[in-house]
Amino acid sequence: MDRAGPASPGGTYVTAWRRPGAEPTTSLRLPHLLGSDVRADVLYPASSKAVTLWRPDTAELTLTLPAAPSAVLLHLNSRSQKGS
Repeated sequence: MDRAGPASPGGTYVTAWRRPGAEPTTSLRLPHLLGSDVRADVLYPASSKAVTLWRPDTAELTLTLPAAPSAVLLHLNSRSQKGS
């Protein structure tokens, strides 16, 4: 699975895609969100069957894309920062 994740003042955008033959699940490390309460919203496609799980203690987003090929655009919004 391939991915990219630029950060912006409004959150972090992640684009991920799964090619045929790739594993359906991957973990993405996002150290700038360590300790944050993050909500992952699927922006595109609206009908995506993507499944996400955020782990604030390790700053890892586990992403599952059941179909191959497929792609997804996620918006990660930090609701709180550690120590704030």
